[in-house]
Amino acid sequence: MSVENIGGLYNTKQPGYDDTADIQAALKAFLYGSYDYDTTSTDPTQLQNPSLAHHLQGLKDRIAAQEALGIGSDYLTLSQISAITSPTDGYIAMASDSTGAAVQSTYGIALYQNEEPTENLINGMLWVDKDATPQRAYIYDEGTDSWSAITEIPGIVDAAGDLIIGAGQDDISVLPVGSNGQILTVSSGLPSWQDHETKTWIKKSSGSLSGSSLSVSGLDGERLFIVLHDWSHDDATDSAMLSVTFNNNAGPNYINTGGLITANALHSPTFNDSSTHDITISIDLANTSSILKPVSTIADNSAGQYFGYFRDSTPISSVQVTLSPTGAFDNGTYEVWSYE
Repeated sequence: MSVENIGGLYNTKQPGYDDTADIQAALKAFLYGSYDYDTTSTDPTQLQNPSLAHHLQGLKDRIAAQEALGIGSDYLTLSQISAITSPTDGYIAMASDSTGAAVQSTYGIALYQNEEPTENLINGMLWVDKDATPQRAYIYDEGTDSWSAITEIPGIVDAAGDLIIGAGQDDISVLPVGSNGQILTVSSGLPSWQDHETKTWIKKSSGSLSGSSLSVSGLDGERLFIVLHDWSHDDATDSAMLSVTFNNNAGPNYINTGGLITANALHSPTFNDSSTHDITISIDLANTSSILKPVSTIADNSAGQYFGYFRDSTPISSVQVTLSPTGAFDNGTYEVWSYE
């Protein structure tokens, strides 16, 4: 007697066509793959392959392996669940004696509205304040039951007036608020608070006018005023002017009103010798290295105000005021004021 293969997908055995008809032998061959298999054996390694029993054993082995993983679910009591030790990741246990509400899955959403949401709040929910200018976004924190603005930078600044500055590429820092009166400037490439440099008008010198000229040296500061008060002169031509030079420079470095370049000085209006006069000479020293330094004279006579420039890049260190073309001061006082 011989057995033959039957089936292509799950192959097993059947009696040969020449074998005698024996239903018990046929079932044995079909189930165990052989007429000679010991049906009392409990050793699965002795199963014939192919055979239906061999296929069933393979399915059993796979089920056992899956159960050995411990991943699945159980329908247990609360006490049984509490007694479980070292459960495998992914294990699910449902309490058969619990009375909780039905399980629902709720997901975070985003709301775009004017008023702060107060119902059906979910941890991580986003809310954009629709009518705010500019619009602002908030996130709901279930732990604190509050909305936090996500457009703010919490925990960085410590006090009112602190400034958030760029400390480098993709790096921010905080510049603490400065003291009263300080100004914001840049030091070593970064913003910083510096004490404000307080400047005021200081009287540098004063005295009586005499002779044909007045010379003032040691100039500094940003602006200089030379004030000649109640002065008169004894020029016989009755038309004396005040000539102003700087650094004793008498070259063609002066531009008078109207753009006239003179060879010697800046000139004021003419003054008669029959009355006293007041005149203020203003010198701009803010940019001492500039090639053009503005100068103006303000007189009390009809000539009014004259403008001019000293055309030289050398810083001004002294100024000379001389009666021109002739004459001398016969009275009056002077004051020199510096803004520094």
